[in-house]
Amino acid sequence: MSLIAQRRLLLGLSAAGLLMALAAAALLLGRSLPALASPGGLSAQPSSSTTSPASVAAAGQRAWSPGTWYRYALQGGYSVRFRSAKLGAQLPPAMRFQIQGDWRVGICSATHERMEVQVIFSPSRFVVDAGDKPALAPEQHGAMLEALATPFFVTFDRVGAARLLHFEPQVDGLSQGLLRSLVASSQVVFPLPLSASWGAAEEDSSGRYLASYRLQAPLQLEKTKLRYTHLITDQGLQPVDASLRVQVRSRTRLTLAREDLWIESLQGEETLEVDSGPDMVIPGAESQVELRLVERGTDASLGTAFRERQPSLLSLPMANPQPLQLQDLLAHHRQILAGRSLKDFIRDLRSLPTETTAQEKARSQALVGLLALFVLEPSSASGVPALLRTRVKASSAGPLIGALSAASTPEAIRALCQIVGDVSLDHEVRMDATSALGAVSTPTEEGLSTLRGLARGGDVPLRETATLGLGSAGMHLRETDERAAAALFHELNTSLASATHPRAQTIGLLALSNTRAPAALPSIQLFLSSGSLEVRGAATEALRFMPAPQADKLLSERLLSDDSPQVRHAALFAASFRPIEPLLPAFQQVLQTDPVASVRSALVQWLGSQAGTSDPARQLLTWSSQHDPEAFIRQDAASFLLRPAR
Repeated sequence: MSLIAQRRLLLGLSAAGLLMALAAAALLLGRSLPALASPGGLSAQPSSSTTSPASVAAAGQRAWSPGTWYRYALQGGYSVRFRSAKLGAQLPPAMRFQIQGDWRVGICSATHERMEVQVIFSPSRFVVDAGDKPALAPEQHGAMLEALATPFFVTFDRVGAARLLHFEPQVDGLSQGLLRSLVASSQVVFPLPLSASWGAAEEDSSGRYLASYRLQAPLQLEKTKLRYTHLITDQGLQPVDASLRVQVRSRTRLTLAREDLWIESLQGEETLEVDSGPDMVIPGAESQVELRLVERGTDASLGTAFRERQPSLLSLPMANPQPLQLQDLLAHHRQILAGRSLKDFIRDLRSLPTETTAQEKARSQALVGLLALFVLEPSSASGVPALLRTRVKASSAGPLIGALSAASTPEAIRALCQIVGDVSLDHEVRMDATSALGAVSTPTEEGLSTLRGLARGGDVPLRETATLGLGSAGMHLRETDERAAAALFHELNTSLASATHPRAQTIGLLALSNTRAPAALPSIQLFLSSGSLEVRGAATEALRFMPAPQADKLLSERLLSDDSPQVRHAALFAASFRPIEPLLPAFQQVLQTDPVASVRSALVQWLGSQAGTSDPARQLLTWSSQHDPEAFIRQDAASFLLRPAR
């Protein structure tokens, strides 16, 4: 995937754009988790009915006993960030997410050539944060949780490296990417017998790299990645180009169970950064993953589980060079749609369950199916406005509107325009459609004209929502039509300059910041001294995506000199989207001198999220843990310091 494509995906704020942003994150995460694969010379041992796991382990081999399962407690934290050596460069938003739950691996079959296992992940926590917008709508979050919890299968080769993953057709590519990275983190191969240290050329979903192993103590291993030698490209596995700088730092610590040499515990940490040159945005990923064996057992049904499901599974190589190709996505949409029509979905939406959890699940399934319908059959979107006039409830209208926005086809945008303009519809439905129209990833002139009309209208909620949507549209246009984007920016900038009421100024500032255009900084700066707290806070928040070093200097000034805690909170919010280093002096003064506990506490909470990767953040937390006058802040800071630093 090119950096331009990554930027486009990660800038998207529509439903489709956010999902594709997660796809880009999943691609990076596939790189950022340790993947243990090796050429010949290492060994994994299938266990027969006459060979006990203990005897196999005693011989220095890992036991693969069909019918045996292992349940682990899994916890992972991931972040994807972007930086640039160019001052004022427009950067995509950072993305952070956390995942936690049970990870059960069951052995289905084992021969001397290959082993198949079933993996069942039961997520108990899945939190996604992408920029300043909710990363997933409730329907999308529910759909992804369901996909992550769908059982899948993995084929390992004779040396214990994962080679194929087999997914149910309904599991989306984004969930596949997350599950693929988790599989990569739990692979382990080792020589026979164990030696003090060894090296290996291994592969993961990013390419081929050199790895180093060391035996730290009996049954305790440490692995590090040394460097990538090849990367996956559109042309397949290619040597790393001399102009490309790939930096990887990793450390994975494993403890193996004595009885069968399966993982007893694993802690993995890694950072990856790819630099294509001084004029390119530099993507980077960070990850931490932990596995802890909770229990093991046996299940006779595992013996037939893979064989029974195999005909309907989608099989993909571990090092999949093109996981998100359009052809694959269209095939995936066809599998989801399964021949259903718009009328079928409307019938389902009109009979939603009354129980909350069941209703959210049904809405999520409907949204995914409708998106497939509108992508594969664009003309079907034209039937939505008329259907909404037949007294469809607002709760049922949500998946329809969300799917239209996610599809972002001209037909889907036209349907949203008709919904927005239909005064006979429920006002809440029109509001949702207006927001969805502003979030489409490929704005059209028809959609922009509709938003402009609403922005000049008398309906205040619709007017404000449409104005914010024009800002988001300006951001998307910068990727496809710079001239149109510049014209829209000028329009919004002029409107802000002429606004006299604080509320209009606030909305104008937020709309201008939604464009993420560096040229917005002078206009934003004018409102940092406004006498209105609402306006001053909005201007401060709007600095989060503005160019350095000017924006960092302005944020530092707001943190240290603004007499309003509300504005100082807004400055901390904006700072959380920016590199930490330029703001460290201001952060130190806030912790030492800010008289409002809630402000100091908010800063400690954000520094705590950086404690695993930032030594300066840990230094500030150390001071707060010892000197803050509030006991609860000292306790919070101390708790963050308990997390291991890399």
